[in-house]
Amino acid sequence: MAAILASHHYTQQTREILAIDDQIAVIVQAINHSKAKRDFWMNLALDPKGFVDRWVASQKRDLEVILGDTVGVETEEVRRHAFYERALGEGILALLQKQQQQVAMQGQMQ
Repeated sequence: MAAILASHHYTQQTREILAIDDQIAVIVQAINHSKAKRDFWMNLALDPKGFVDRWVASQKRDLEVILGDTVGVETEEVRRHAFYERALGEGILALLQKQQQQVAMQGQMQ
């Protein structure tokens, strides 16, 4: 085993394998980069306005984090919370009304 590891042929093959491995890594990285570009352009083409709106919002959040200005982020969280709280309240109200209607219909049937 030691003779094989010490041989010049083994060392040469190991270098070739490492070179091929590096080439594969570069190719995989290029494929991932191409896919990211394709996804970017595809999303932009499918919904230009929504894409730009999401991108601007993302950039705004990134800038706020970099500058340490979390007021805008907190404002967004408060707005989001208020929206879901209202939606949840409306959902509960609709569920209660439906249950009341079912009880009323059962009372009429008896």
